[in-house]
Amino acid sequence: MRSRPGMHLLIWLAGLLALSMPAPSAAAPPHKAVLLLFPYQLDLPAYTLSQQTIQKEFGQTTDLALDLYYEYADLGRFSDEAYRSSLFAHYALKYRGRQIDLVMVCSESMLDLWLEHRREILPDAPVVFYDIVTERVAARQSPSDVTGVTGVVDHAQSVHWFLRANPAVNEVVIVHGVGAADRAYLQPVDDLKADLQGQVQVTDWADLPMEEIKRRAADLSKTSVIAYHLMFEDAAGVAYRPIDALRELAAVSAVPVLSGYDQFIGTGTVGGYMYSIEQQARAAARMGLRILHGEPASAIPMLTENGNRFIFDHPAMRRYGIPLSTLPPESIVKNRQYSIWEQYRPQLIGLGVGVAGLIILAVYLGILTRRLGAARRALSQLNVNLESQVKERTADLSQANRRLEEQAAERKQAEEIIRLRLRLFEFAADHSLDELMQKALDEIEEITHSSIGFYHFVEADQKTLSLQAWSTRTMQEFCKAEGKGMHYSLDQAGVWVDCVYQRKPVIHNDYAALPHRKGMPPGHAEVRRELVVPTMREGRIVSILGVGNKPADYNEKDVELVAYVADIVWSIVERKRAEEQMQDYQHRLEAQNAELEAFAHTVAHDLKNPLGILIGYGKVLEMDLAGTQNAPARESIDTIVQTSLKMNALVDDLLLLSSVRQVDQVELSPLDMADIVAEAQERLRPRIAERQAEIILPATWPAALGYEPWIEQVWVNYLDNAIKYGGHPPRVEVGADVPPLSSPLRPEGKEGEMARFWVRDNGDGLSEQEQARLFAPFERLGELRVKGHGLGLSIVRRIVEKLGGEVGVESAPGQGSVFYFTLPLAAPPS
Repeated sequence: MRSRPGMHLLIWLAGLLALSMPAPSAAAPPHKAVLLLFPYQLDLPAYTLSQQTIQKEFGQTTDLALDLYYEYADLGRFSDEAYRSSLFAHYALKYRGRQIDLVMVCSESMLDLWLEHRREILPDAPVVFYDIVTERVAARQSPSDVTGVTGVVDHAQSVHWFLRANPAVNEVVIVHGVGAADRAYLQPVDDLKADLQGQVQVTDWADLPMEEIKRRAADLSKTSVIAYHLMFEDAAGVAYRPIDALRELAAVSAVPVLSGYDQFIGTGTVGGYMYSIEQQARAAARMGLRILHGEPASAIPMLTENGNRFIFDHPAMRRYGIPLSTLPPESIVKNRQYSIWEQYRPQLIGLGVGVAGLIILAVYLGILTRRLGAARRALSQLNVNLESQVKERTADLSQANRRLEEQAAERKQAEEIIRLRLRLFEFAADHSLDELMQKALDEIEEITHSSIGFYHFVEADQKTLSLQAWSTRTMQEFCKAEGKGMHYSLDQAGVWVDCVYQRKPVIHNDYAALPHRKGMPPGHAEVRRELVVPTMREGRIVSILGVGNKPADYNEKDVELVAYVADIVWSIVERKRAEEQMQDYQHRLEAQNAELEAFAHTVAHDLKNPLGILIGYGKVLEMDLAGTQNAPARESIDTIVQTSLKMNALVDDLLLLSSVRQVDQVELSPLDMADIVAEAQERLRPRIAERQAEIILPATWPAALGYEPWIEQVWVNYLDNAIKYGGHPPRVEVGADVPPLSSPLRPEGKEGEMARFWVRDNGDGLSEQEQARLFAPFERLGELRVKGHGLGLSIVRRIVEKLGGEVGVESAPGQGSVFYFTLPLAAPPS
């Protein structure tokens, strides 16, 4: 059948139309949000390394659009309970109601805080943790939607490898810190000592200051090696970042320095079997991606002992002459330096081949002398072509140089932004909110080459503005208008509030030509150009930052820069506001405590006289009724007297508690502890006889410093509790010892050795929950067994802390209890 020409034309037009239609766009990947929590500041090397690793792993996924939020708790500088409560209250305001699909937590301390507060913030968000030692996680009971990655710090494998590779080495020197932070991480050091016992000489330099450690390290012989753990504080009390301490040590050491954490690579350490934060972060990120793709966290088992690798630093190996051949199999060598042959092997081979080819060509040209003329003409043409290629190459190089210059300028600007962020955070630490905002405006003015800068808050109604700050230059040179602290409607503002209506940054590079601009108030600067950026939080505009009168037009790079600074400023403003609110709350709380203290003291004094009269008349009535047969009356009078005596004791305790709190400092003197304990026993003699208690005393006592009347009251409370809550009959053992300087019983920040005094009973013991609230005022245990007012242990704690010591209890259900307190020693123990 013949086809018709009209049909061909229709088919051709249909095909052309189909080709011209745009292809359907692929569906956008789903958005997921991840919150990353770090316990300290963002400039720690371990956090930088783990953050880069997580970003790299997340960046490889193409089927998800990920929004990452970072929070650095800064617990190193702000570790008190009030700060932590305020911080997590801020997190609650910031993230409650926001869709967060995954929470990633770095370190055990941050995990504990998050699990404590997650119910008020993001109760349903699954948690993936990392940078936690395996043995600490084994004892935890974590929720089912919490999983993660752990590792093991194992110095022994590093040392054993080095001893095998260097049989002449017969001494291992261990370097670590002795501060409070160091004591929490000393288990790997103890494991190393136990592992090496009897094999080589082990020397621990923990009792030396860092300067002495460096001097000795510089004089070590080649038969020694240094195993570095961590140092937050040396024996002289000097604080360090562990990476800085290692860098100083490695710089002067005459022998190799082994270490156990991969973030230390590049500081001068040779390396070793390392606890790899990079490997843990990578594994945790992959766990997180599985959860973000729909797999439940409860189905993903925790990875233990993950990430440990033999990792070495090649420049440090070359410094100490350690060959690559001695490394364990599958070792990772970083910063490797290659020889010219290793680095340029293909180029050198190519060069050799080229030289050989030239020789062959020369021979060939010598043979073909008759073709010399043609070769010369060909060479001339080749020169012409070469010149053309050189011109083209020169143009390419010029273009590449321009691109490099642009990239260098962008990198310089990025570095300046980072420095600006740090400057603003440091400035905020000791300046007011107004000074902070003015400082931020001065900085962004300088970076954008502007001469006007202003900052407004947008109230919660999204209709009202309040002027908060002008830049220094604006106030001094350009604008004398009144207005700081004023509140006014958006309708009354100028064209710069277009950013609020449009909910995005606005540029006006020809301000005078704007048809909807309004007039300026008296004293206001002339505006030629302006860039205004809104700051958004949870879908609401919270502030506006504007700059103006740049010599050239504002562009998108200026928008990115100002928006970034505006976001930083608002974050600091939120934090500064929270700090100021916390300070105000603390001042009000201190005033209320003082009023409450005065009230309790007044009430206690006013009760003393009526109670004395009541007790006296009760005693008289007891004597009057002693010979009568009115038993109910005698029992009633006895109840009145005993109750009044208990109430009188309560008043005495209140007065003592108040007096202890009011004394700022008490003069300490040596104590005769044997006499003090004897006086306490005498005061409790009726109680001891009534319960038939057995009191066992030590033969000697350590000489401690304190205040005798207060310490007698401490012993009375401890012995009275041991008798009341002891067995049947009570068996009470009293004693004292002197813990070592490294013991956790020594109060933080206290110099000198401490003596510990204790009372052990044979009672039922206490649970962990009971121990946690034992020393708080008005807490009493076993109300069904013994009636008490609960002030005694609170008084004990207040007294001992005033004298520079600490109180505590060691107990378990069914095993009795040991109550102790510590005091400074009067002299070194014999």
